[in-house]
Amino acid sequence: MIRHSRYVIAVHDLERSARYYRDVLGFDVREIGDPGWRFFVRDQCFIMAGECRDALSPEELGDHSYFAYLEVDDIDQLYAAR
Repeated sequence: MIRHSRYVIAVHDLERSARYYRDVLGFDVREIGDPGWRFFVRDQCFIMAGECRDALSPEELGDHSYFAYLEVDDIDQLYAAR
């Protein structure tokens, strides 16, 4: 179980990102009434994703200072559950 986290991320393609978080990572995708935003929720992890088609990708940005840590109870169990 993921125990604590809150994130806001910018994504180039919100629908593609929502499918990835749902189908690959096992998150629930929540609509919030704004077509440019989705919430991705799993256990206690809460990610607010906003579509920013013109934002520089991390590769283009050349900066590695954007990262996140997830604290989990059992990483092997989390991996097996996907």
